[in-house]
Amino acid sequence: MKRRALRAWDRVHTWSSLVVTVFLFVAGLTGLPLLFSDEISDAFDPSLPGLSGQAGRAPVDAMVRDVERAHPGHVVVATFLDPRHARVTVTSASSWAAFRDDADSAVSTVFDVATGKVVLAGRADNGPGDAFIQVVHDIHESLFLGPPGTWVMLLVALCFLASLASGIVLYAPFNRGVGFANVRRQRTRTAWLDRHNFHGIVLAAWACVVAATGMLNALERPLFDRWQAHEVTPRIAATDVGAPPVGPARRVSLDRAIAAARRATPGMRLTGIVFPGSPYGTPVHFVAWSQGASTLTAELYQPVLVDARTATVTAVLPMPWYLRSIELSRPLHFGNVGGLAMKIAWAAADALLMGLLGSGIYLWLTRRRRPG
Repeated sequence: MKRRALRAWDRVHTWSSLVVTVFLFVAGLTGLPLLFSDEISDAFDPSLPGLSGQAGRAPVDAMVRDVERAHPGHVVVATFLDPRHARVTVTSASSWAAFRDDADSAVSTVFDVATGKVVLAGRADNGPGDAFIQVVHDIHESLFLGPPGTWVMLLVALCFLASLASGIVLYAPFNRGVGFANVRRQRTRTAWLDRHNFHGIVLAAWACVVAATGMLNALERPLFDRWQAHEVTPRIAATDVGAPPVGPARRVSLDRAIAAARRATPGMRLTGIVFPGSPYGTPVHFVAWSQGASTLTAELYQPVLVDARTATVTAVLPMPWYLRSIELSRPLHFGNVGGLAMKIAWAAADALLMGLLGSGIYLWLTRRRRPG
């Protein structure tokens, strides 16, 4: 490679790395707990003491009736199914108007999925483990800056990819005559450089996967919001506009609606039902949300409109191909497609990457202090 080209690649590697080093440290540190989010949630949010652990599924209709009896005058706004923790959460509000004004005013009642018994009433917040993971996720995804932060992290991912590509190009010319994994110990800085080059080339493939999937993750939120705003919401809003909400007296069995939604989405797992009258639904439909049943497809969501008067499926709204492609890449970013062993491997690589960033800063600082 010519000296001028080598110098250009070196500049690209140096400055694309320096610009994003702090952001990558933040992403790396927050990524570690996110790798083990399920384990942290289970450790700090243990199974509720009233959960029986029995097999089977109690009628969800009975749980809804229990909530309506416990909160006279309330409207049930949604039901959430959590098979991993064997519980069903029914959320109610004093009125639809109150829920539209303040969704946090809703009251949640948690039931044992097998027995249908109440195990926790009046809790509307997450446990400490889930709350911690949510805070860490917000930092990792957008630095607590909302949508602008998401675009910042997209630029970080692009710069990181440029840094990796230039580092791979520079490895052979800079490592010529040294040998793979050899560390020259004549000078401290030379030893640091050899370790930096070795760790960088070892981590290159993994880091490219994480950077590329991180870039796709940054695109996922705005694209998902756009899909909801321009395809899902208009489709829902155009259904029976102006009709009064279907109340409990005219509503079909929720269990029938759940069965209809499951038949319409084979291979998926039902996670939530939005009731008729909700600002997130229609006056006359249950909006059933399903997600992929496997680890690889768990981020694929699909809403189904089920007529609350007849339990017939009115519409199935699949994700567009580009969102499905992005969502399928998400498990690779957090290493949760291969069980605990893969998570541990991802965590070790993450720790090595932070060490690589530190050695890069050291090499830049010592080079800047050299005379000439």
